[in-house]
Amino acid sequence: MTAIIRPSALLCIALLLGACGTNRPGGNVAAPTSPDQGVQQAFFAEPPDALLLAAAEACVEPGQFLLRPGPGRVTCESLPMPEIAAALILRYEGTVSELPRYVISFAVDPLPEGYLVTTENFIRVPQRQGPALLVRLQDPLITQAFGNMLTAAGGTLMPTPKGGRPEGGFTHVMIESWSGR
Repeated sequence: MTAIIRPSALLCIALLLGACGTNRPGGNVAAPTSPDQGVQQAFFAEPPDALLLAAAEACVEPGQFLLRPGPGRVTCESLPMPEIAAALILRYEGTVSELPRYVISFAVDPLPEGYLVTTENFIRVPQRQGPALLVRLQDPLITQAFGNMLTAAGGTLMPTPKGGRPEGGFTHVMIESWSGR
């Protein structure tokens, strides 16, 4: 059975992916923090194929890159505006040879009774030396937007386990606020 995605969920995905290129990070930066910030999970009784399709179709703006790292995985990476990229590179001791990117990813994992969808959002800042730094955003509006998108697509929100779905070898920091809304 093919799931039909609600138009409101598609709109949420488009807004979330489109916002990556225009919003500005700001606020206080905490010490390296838990990688569960920016991670949300939802249970789906039916395969959420339409959600992945909608996420992929929303990642079409200039400066956005669609990746499909495996079955049930969609990632949209967006280049920030040049002045934001420069600020991120300076703030987090990044490199100009590989620019920072806003990352939104969707992962679907089968369960015996349905499917677990995990969404993540962060800014990846490649470092001059060592692994990239993942800047996780602690913003209730972003969390609410992702939650609304998942429920509009037919999912039931679930608590995110501590540790989220971190990518190996990265250092995490958390931005406590998000400006430019």
